[in-house]
Order: sequence, then C-alpha cells, then structure tokens
Amino acid sequence: MRVLIVEDELKMGNLLREGLHDHGLAAEICRCGAEALELLKAGGYDAAVMDIMLPKLDGIAIT
Repeated sequence: MRVLIVEDELKMGNLLREGLHDHGLAAEICRCGAEALELLKAGGYDAAVMDIMLPKLDGIAIT
C-alpha cells in the first residue's frame, strides 16, 4: 500500500512516515496542499493522511 502524507511540519511528517513504514506501508511526504492535489490527481496512492491547515490549499479543499 502506498500512502501520501500531506503535512507541512517536517517533524510530524517524519513521525507519520516512520510509523507507517514500521507497519509495512510505503509512505511519501508532501508539504504543500497544491502539490498534494497534483500528486493525488496523477494517481498511484492508495490512501492519504492530510493536515487540515496547509500552505496554498488546505486539506479540506483537497478532499
């Protein structure tokens, strides 16, 4: 399973990624809402974990 983590705080994003990796999931971090939307439109992710307050485009607008 491939997960996109959308989190602008680097420390929190890394903690989430490490936790997902510990459970056998592939995870990538994106720090900007607009970039996350483009990545999700392109496909290839099974799930996304999103912060609500993000630069350029918030997590609610992405969903």
